[in-house]
Amino acid sequence: MKFRIDSRAGAVAAALLSATLMGVAQCQPGFGWLALAGMAPLCLTMRWDRFMTAWLSLATFGAALTAMTGQWIRLTAPGFVWLLVAAIVYQAALAAIPAAGVWAIGRRVEGRAALLFLPVFWVAMELLERHAFFGISWALAGLPLADYAAFRETASIAGPEALSFAAVAVSIAPALIARSSGRVRLLATLQGAAILVAVFAFGYARGGSGSEAVTAKIAVVQPVIAQETRWDRTENRPPLLQRMNRLIDRAAAQSPRLIVLPEGSLPGLVHRERDLAEFATGAVERTGRPLLFGSVVADDAGNFFNAAIRIGTDGTVDEYRKRKLVPFAERTPWPFGNTQPDGWVKFTPGSDARLMPLNAATSFGVAMCLEDTYPDLARDAVGQGASFLIALVNTESFKDTSQPLAHLRRAQLTAAAAGIPILRAANSGVSCSLDAHGRILAQVPANREEAEALPVAILPAATLYGAVGDGGVLAMLAMWFCSIVFSLRLKLVLPRARRRRRSTMPAWT
Repeated sequence: MKFRIDSRAGAVAAALLSATLMGVAQCQPGFGWLALAGMAPLCLTMRWDRFMTAWLSLATFGAALTAMTGQWIRLTAPGFVWLLVAAIVYQAALAAIPAAGVWAIGRRVEGRAALLFLPVFWVAMELLERHAFFGISWALAGLPLADYAAFRETASIAGPEALSFAAVAVSIAPALIARSSGRVRLLATLQGAAILVAVFAFGYARGGSGSEAVTAKIAVVQPVIAQETRWDRTENRPPLLQRMNRLIDRAAAQSPRLIVLPEGSLPGLVHRERDLAEFATGAVERTGRPLLFGSVVADDAGNFFNAAIRIGTDGTVDEYRKRKLVPFAERTPWPFGNTQPDGWVKFTPGSDARLMPLNAATSFGVAMCLEDTYPDLARDAVGQGASFLIALVNTESFKDTSQPLAHLRRAQLTAAAAGIPILRAANSGVSCSLDAHGRILAQVPANREEAEALPVAILPAATLYGAVGDGGVLAMLAMWFCSIVFSLRLKLVLPRARRRRRSTMPAWT
């Protein structure tokens, strides 16, 4: 069979090439710019004359990219390689959303003009991933662009998905310029140039000033405790607590306002196990500093919660219960059966956000694990009056993978979207302080046992996303869709004759 660029084999090959380019951008620091061209080979060969043809291209791309960027999923627990396979199939299935959207438009336009609508349907898919289905999104198409200040600022308008919109729209431009003509080529040229100019102009205008004044110093403890050691409640617990005490004392010597331990740093039920309770209260009494740490709590009904607990120097206790649980690891989504590894707790989600005091005038919000990838949660914290956010993270199992880099990028976009500084305390990294624009103010070396006081900028910055939430990205998609329809003089209504035939049909009674 003769190999052609428009053949199915050519489309699959181009999709794999695009996935490789995007995979490098997602997994390797310094190559984030590839996200602006990564989908160009895919778009160069895509055909929209049949839905299955379009889906084949996008599903191949999505599946291959997930396989490259999600290798860390299999390390969640022994036997969890099936979850990586499920994620690959899941992403391939979701590719039907942009495929169906552009195929439907493609039936009404000639040539490759339908590709102009791909950014709209692609971002709609990513938004649905965050809010529906399993309620989690990860390797956004535009995520690698979080490395660049100008692109991060676009998240302040329409959330993290705004970067995906820019990445896909700019990637499409060279493909349409190469293989189209007339009005479509002109629109593609204007699209690519206009988005880049607008992004850099807005980024410069909004982020050109220096970081906010640093007004607090908070210590993070990065213990680098392996998952297996963390949950051994017999032999390893005493030396583990001694090790944590040494790090806490090292942190207290730097005179911080607060000492923060990562998610799950006290494995067990701190309210019910005497040694854990004595450890936590003893650390506060010994150092004279409030302590914030992650542990497990249970209610009288037998529900378990992944929680963050703050103990003040006056003995007050504040508690936040994690609201966004990780599918399969912490909760089992419908319609699956129980999938927790042996010995793991099945958690119940918390019901509300809880601010905690730094001092009499300043409060902060708390995020746990992947919650710092949800800009809507950060927006809620700002709305309640939080001056900054503290994220307690434990992804030590994935420390030698691309997961920490992707997680940091997502946290940077959350900070920029909601306009809230974030302090991250991670078991193995990346522990750092981000300002309200997502810039890294200070960082603890990854994968190294450390206790360090980091400067925290506690002044939030007003953002459009903070005001309207995901309404910003929906408005952006609607305006882009309508502008392309108008530019192409595209008629999306049914032909008049068909409308008349439908109007004569009897109504349901």
